[in-house]
Amino acid sequence: MSPYAIGAALILGCATSHISKGDAVAPFAREGVTAAAARPLRHALLVGIDAFQDERFTALHYASADALALGGALSDFDDLRVLVHPAETTRSGILAELAALEARLHTPSDTVVIYFSTHGSLGREPGGELKRFLVAADTRMDLMLETGISVDTLVRKADRFRSRRVLLVLAACHSGKGKSQVPDDLAHALAMRKAGGPPPLEQVSEAVIVLTAAAFGESAREDEALAHDVYTHFLLRALDEGDRDGDGAVTASEAHDYAREQTYTYTGGQQRPTSESTVLGRDPIILRGQPTRIGRPVVYSYAPSAEGIAVLVNGVHKGTLPGGIALQPGSYKLRLADWHDGHVLYDGEVDVRAGEYLDISRLVRQQGVRVAAEAGFGAMIPFSSAMRAALPTLLLAVARLRVRGYPHNWVRAELQAAFMTGSGEDPNVAGTSVAFRANGTYLALGLGAEVPLGDRFFVGAAAAPGVMLLSRHYLGIFIGHQSLRATTASASVETGWIPSDRLRLGVRLEAIAVFGRIGGSSGPHRALLPSASATFSF
Repeated sequence: MSPYAIGAALILGCATSHISKGDAVAPFAREGVTAAAARPLRHALLVGIDAFQDERFTALHYASADALALGGALSDFDDLRVLVHPAETTRSGILAELAALEARLHTPSDTVVIYFSTHGSLGREPGGELKRFLVAADTRMDLMLETGISVDTLVRKADRFRSRRVLLVLAACHSGKGKSQVPDDLAHALAMRKAGGPPPLEQVSEAVIVLTAAAFGESAREDEALAHDVYTHFLLRALDEGDRDGDGAVTASEAHDYAREQTYTYTGGQQRPTSESTVLGRDPIILRGQPTRIGRPVVYSYAPSAEGIAVLVNGVHKGTLPGGIALQPGSYKLRLADWHDGHVLYDGEVDVRAGEYLDISRLVRQQGVRVAAEAGFGAMIPFSSAMRAALPTLLLAVARLRVRGYPHNWVRAELQAAFMTGSGEDPNVAGTSVAFRANGTYLALGLGAEVPLGDRFFVGAAAAPGVMLLSRHYLGIFIGHQSLRATTASASVETGWIPSDRLRLGVRLEAIAVFGRIGGSSGPHRALLPSASATFSF
């Protein structure tokens, strides 16, 4: 598969893998091949293993039934292989079928579904990272590296397929319970890994999605009442009920999202399906039906950074990412917020059209790297007696340019320029008071932080080094000119109101330490700079 291959992956349980996904590719005829022969085909290789030669792996009850049921649901595929018998489900037998499947692929637009329902396990080389394995009928627990099927190897093999539409469904987990069998000598390492948080996802090529149907360390459960693996049961139901956008077809991502929600509810939150990926275009992996009409618009994200982001549409909570939400065409007020602390990542309006798929992770990035220009007016009030003798209160015209960086939207960099003017009298010129006019410029570059207060208010603070250039022009009986060139250090606080996405009204108080001299006055001088500004964001 090329670096730009598009695919998708469903992981049922705790294992993690990949699938490709993207815009549908029309059938085409290759040189020397008729158009009919070049028609994209749909292939499925389904493996279910109930019994294992190594008695340390407990027998499963519904793995074969899972594979056979999915085979029935995918009966309209062009090429369907179901492996459930012991002779077919050895490691060598499975790898041989995978190689044969790869040889049967003849266009990049072929669809490939590979499904495993079996035990998952863990193994590692001495001193190495924990690796995930699928257990074949002849796998030995004490020789996992040699006799198991490496998930990483399976993913790399699928990634090299000619097809750009590959779906891996792994109904297994690697938690040490449920459909998972972990050697005792790995139990401590697994516990330490789980204690440190979820493991890093595999680094995969561009546009490959990673969908995880249960968090690391959780079980993929078989259920006697359902007579299936829980996730597989709802995946099968999704083929009938999971057409989210109503276009007549059920795609891999739609089926996964449906099964994820149902699994979470059925297990009372004990099995928490998750999805992490970057989706480019629409999902072309169709599991049931065909698109016969323009579907409803869908807002979605499968990006790793989307985990745990709540989606509110017109103030109503619609779900938690990763996943997708179907809407009616129109304009909506969309808010994305961290489910845990309520931090708002995006708050704005979106327009969606029929058939449109809007990747809302792009909205977070757009708001995350946001430029804001400010313009305002204020005053600088000399603070020290020496400064008051040298300068009057100065009126300010203030301009600022701010950049907030992704993913930490509360952090900002700012460039500030203030243009100052005022008039006063200097009492220390030739024993008399002489009128003067002062003009100058203040420039500062600094870092700040900003925290939202509810929907429409904010508070912030910043610190910045800078420079100040001031001059005094004497008027009347004494003609002269004096200049101040000084370095500065400032600290500021501000608060304000955000009436709309494009306008912010705020009040800023800033204290500036000025290190310099004017005329015969001594330094350093200190001044207090309060200012009020209206902010326009774009």
